[in-house]
This record gives sequence, structure tokens and C-alpha cells, in this order.
Amino acid sequence: QYKGFIDWLQQVAAADTMVPQAVALLEYAKYMDGMLSNVEKMDKIKDSKVGFGQHKELTVGELYAQHYDYVQFLRRSPSTCAKVVLSYAEYVDGIRKRGS
Repeated sequence: QYKGFIDWLQQVAAADTMVPQAVALLEYAKYMDGMLSNVEKMDKIKDSKVGFGQHKELTVGELYAQHYDYVQFLRRSPSTCAKVVLSYAEYVDGIRKRGS
């Protein structure tokens, strides 16, 4: 429900500066993510907002479907922010390769 906040916290928080509550929240989120299958994780990623760059208002799934050239650009110059987008792209590319 609060995935955007968790994502933001993961990106901005340094382990040595986080309050104990933030550390506990991130550990719990990591635990809960571990309970999901890969398909469930990718479905959640697909529906989450990109949150950065020129396509920040799109969902990851929309970005992949509508602006694959931007996904390719992210692959050439990966950043911490792009990690989620690229994991989804690798997943979908793998499905497409197996299907063809």
C-alpha cells in the first residue's frame, strides 16, 4: 500500500543515518517481498510509478510498452533509480524470448 514511500526510503536512506524505525520498516518490506513469487513481484513493479526522469508519471509497464527506447537508454547508463525499471524489462524480455 505504501510502496512509493518504501521505494523512496530505500533510495535516500543510508544505513548509518537511519532511525531504528526506518531500518525495521525496510527489513519488514524486504521480508514481505521475499514471500511473493517472481510473477507477483513483477506485477507490482509493472503497476508502480517510474518516479524519475522524463517519464516519471508513467508506470513501469507503460514505460516499457510505450518508450522501449528509453529503457534501452537506461540499460546503457544504469542508475540506482533505474534498477526497478531494468529488472522489469529483463523479466518481460525473457518472457518474450521464450515465447518466440
